[in-house]
Amino acid sequence: MRSWALLTGGLLACTLLAIDAPVTHALQRTARHNRIVDLLSQDKVVLGWFAPARTPEAARKAAGDRQMDFVFVNMEQVNSYSPAEVKAFLSTLRESSGASPAVPLMLRIPIFHDDPAAARRRVTEVLGLGVQAVVFPDMESGEEARQALGAMNKASVYPHNSTGELASIFIIESEKGIANSREITRERPTVAIPGPGTLSRVYKRDMVKVEEAIQTQLASCKEFKVPCGITAGPADVAKRIKEGFRMIIIYDRDYPETMKAAREAAGRD
Repeated sequence: MRSWALLTGGLLACTLLAIDAPVTHALQRTARHNRIVDLLSQDKVVLGWFAPARTPEAARKAAGDRQMDFVFVNMEQVNSYSPAEVKAFLSTLRESSGASPAVPLMLRIPIFHDDPAAARRRVTEVLGLGVQAVVFPDMESGEEARQALGAMNKASVYPHNSTGELASIFIIESEKGIANSREITRERPTVAIPGPGTLSRVYKRDMVKVEEAIQTQLASCKEFKVPCGITAGPADVAKRIKEGFRMIIIYDRDYPETMKAAREAAGRD
């Protein structure tokens, strides 16, 4: 996984996919507006915080942490999806960042296949607000992957995003999704993630099966040259980086210890 393949889909304003070596150097000479895409283009490990709340306080914390490459906010449940909270969070991020570019907001929206029409509207809505990375949970098929990427592509031209790149983040976290790992990943999202927490429930805490699922997704990422991400803690983050994971999502409960261990393992210090 030492080079990434970049494919610009339909609209030039939207970079959804990973970056191929021939264009990497040209992109590195261009000013970037999405730290996630920038760091992945340089084959660096991207490190971010899973915010426990969608509050102005959390946004200010993210804006003030120079080690953080992105902040992950969860709105997976339909009743938790709130454009007003997204707008307020982004506004606080920008106001608190001062002269520095705001840390990218990675937003998890409700499951796409539960209501594709509503999902497409949500993608349009959050990109219009300025979200730079959309997380699609529980991806289960190549067709769903194509629809999700199509929604990103169609919705990409907005004032906040028209000069930057967007990131599509797929989470594969079901037996069906893992079985279809290759066909999902070959559609080339920016990052694909096996979800350890959900997979542990799916496989009824059989951690051997969970690890097999994680490794299946990692193998698909390597095959199709798509960066692979995962949640990790201080005990396993160095191992995951050594295995080839290029995005680490860090929970709040052990954020300082995990960030320190991750930066050391990734050579980011």
